[in-house]
Amino acid sequence: MTGTGRPFGVDHLTMLDTSPPELVGLAAAAGFAHVGLRIHPMDPTERSWPMAPGSPMLAETVARRDDTGIRVPVIEVLLLDEHADIAAVEPYLHAGAELGAHLLYVVGQDPDLDRLADRFAELTRLALTYRIRPVIEPMAYRPVRDLATAVAVVSRSGGGGVLVDSLHLLRSGGTPADVAATDPALLPVAQLCDATAQVTTVRGDAIAARGQSADVPPLQWEARVGRLLPGEGALPLADVVRALPDQTLLALEAPNFHALRERGAEGFLAEAARRMTLLLEEAHP
Repeated sequence: MTGTGRPFGVDHLTMLDTSPPELVGLAAAAGFAHVGLRIHPMDPTERSWPMAPGSPMLAETVARRDDTGIRVPVIEVLLLDEHADIAAVEPYLHAGAELGAHLLYVVGQDPDLDRLADRFAELTRLALTYRIRPVIEPMAYRPVRDLATAVAVVSRSGGGGVLVDSLHLLRSGGTPADVAATDPALLPVAQLCDATAQVTTVRGDAIAARGQSADVPPLQWEARVGRLLPGEGALPLADVVRALPDQTLLALEAPNFHALRERGAEGFLAEAARRMTLLLEEAHP
């Protein structure tokens, strides 16, 4: 929680090697109001957490949520390419509903944007039956690489939204003004982190969480293991926050292999919460 009264959360990629119930407890202790949980892997290289409906880990996570009072508004992540089986997403939606989630993060990976828009609309129809809204995240190294492309895709979905990620927004050439010019109804959630002005060169001994591949472009590797906490880099984060609608859910997504190893989970999250608080106070003094 912030001095301004605006709550903020932390998304799972920040500490993806931490299990969902453990993350709930750690985030609550550090002062975060909500968490986003990775209950479906990004791709086949990533080891999944056993969060299927009826699983012991899902039950433990729900219990930890109830004990701490923290919210779980977000589940992630679906890589929506031409091969994705939308019907197979239903168990994850069921688990998300049990957690109390109302947003599902989606990555648009199909280069055929017309087909992607049609399939995202199909996903939206299914997810809304669980009262979960899919939101597509533009990423600078994916087919849906920028805010304008994401808006074009979701405008045909009948209810989907867009996730603004500060790193991807600015690495794709976007600006806070682009965010401010977007229909507020399309922006239910944003992820915040800092970064250097140019793509970060991550030290060679970094390891991505849960077995994620290191054989990826520099932009993607920075996003997986080399993000910075607010105030540690050069991005205009306060301007991004000011450009977002007041009702947009704010979450930290700042995986950094070396910082986490050096500070430990509790120390890293405590510093992350402190810096999120300072950022929001700067954005809305």
